[in-house]
Amino acid sequence: MGLEPLIAEGSARVEPLLEAREVAVPLVERGDRRRVHMKELAPVRAHALLLHLEAVGFEGAPRFLGLDSRGREVLSYIPGTAIVEPYPDWALTDKALISVAELLRAYHDAASTFDPFPYSWAPAPPEGFVGDIVTHNDINLDNVVFRDARAVALIDFDLAGPGSRAGSGSTLRRSRYFLDD
Repeated sequence: MGLEPLIAEGSARVEPLLEAREVAVPLVERGDRRRVHMKELAPVRAHALLLHLEAVGFEGAPRFLGLDSRGREVLSYIPGTAIVEPYPDWALTDKALISVAELLRAYHDAASTFDPFPYSWAPAPPEGFVGDIVTHNDINLDNVVFRDARAVALIDFDLAGPGSRAGSGSTLRRSRYFLDD
């Protein structure tokens, strides 16, 4: 599906996204839409997951709006801040952690009815973390959108795959976010 006719080309600005991470991802920003160059393994399964999350009413993820004529995924924009180092003090509080855990639980509830079987996935998680839901698998502060020091959305679903709630929580606990103390 091409969305080029819906958005005027002259109104775009291009900027690197997430420069603080290991790999900068090119982002084209137009109004309330973001165009991201897709990673090789993720597109079909991540798009199906995002469409499912929208269908079940989960508000904590961007909407997949289609592909533009250049093959970039077009996602809705979620206002807020994804945190990168150096972390602001508020991002390391119990309140922020609790809001991330609540958001993750709501995501797991929404994802629990997604059928992963029609899609090809990355290698299975280690034994003990295999489960019956598709987990985000990359819960770090730079993949959580905050507003007023509260987690409101998850972004960057390219590593999503079958897993378990316990494994997903373990990923969160192992992130740099919680190891700084």
